[in-house]
Amino acid sequence: MGVGVVARNVNGACMPWVSRRVVRPGDGEMAKAVALREAVQLATRKGWRSVIFEGDYANLIKKLCAPGRDFSSIEPIIVDIHVLASQFLACCFSLVKRSGNVLAHSFARTTRDFVEGDHVSPPAVANSVALDTTLQ
Repeated sequence: MGVGVVARNVNGACMPWVSRRVVRPGDGEMAKAVALREAVQLATRKGWRSVIFEGDYANLIKKLCAPGRDFSSIEPIIVDIHVLASQFLACCFSLVKRSGNVLAHSFARTTRDFVEGDHVSPPAVANSVALDTTLQ
């Protein structure tokens, strides 16, 4: 499965991004959880202190915001996300429509390995960058 992460500044402009192919069996929920953990790791590497993580999978966002344990197959990833997120001064998880996540999905579909960049998108997702910008 592939995961894609796109960071944006407060004005909505694209910032760093990550695209990674993950070789493991999993379903859509697993892919979304892995992508969100990748986003938290990216924010940690960049040294950001106040972050909002947006995703289009309501069940995952609900699990992240719920108190107590989650006994599903993604619980270890949720625990990782919470541990990493505890390092931020301010952090929240927010649900967005799938149409607001077009670029991240393009990264997830086009990657073959781990790729990380700052501001400049690879040519394979140029059309998605234009579409994603218009949907903001």
